[in-house]
Amino acid sequence: MNKLPKVVPWLAAKHRVSVARAGQLWADSLREATLATPRVGDSDFWRVSMEKFIAKLEAEREHRLSTPFTRWSRIAARIWLLPLALQARRQRGHCITQWRVYA
Repeated sequence: MNKLPKVVPWLAAKHRVSVARAGQLWADSLREATLATPRVGDSDFWRVSMEKFIAKLEAEREHRLSTPFTRWSRIAARIWLLPLALQARRQRGHCITQWRVYA
């Protein structure tokens, strides 16, 4: 695909999908809209193609987030970042220990 509409990278970032994958999904959506509408290029064509594209983006994101590994990796990342969050709170003036909170 030579040129993508300017909204495609924005929607890809919003749905946390790579721009390359969004380009593939956009091309698929255009093919499906071409088969679904009688005339290419009119408003119905672009409406159908955008609806199919957004549905494909949401399905892609749901597929990526539905894997159990993703959930466990997020939990592990939060646990790993916990000491950094506590250090940031200390530097803001709040001393947090295991038993007491000093303000």
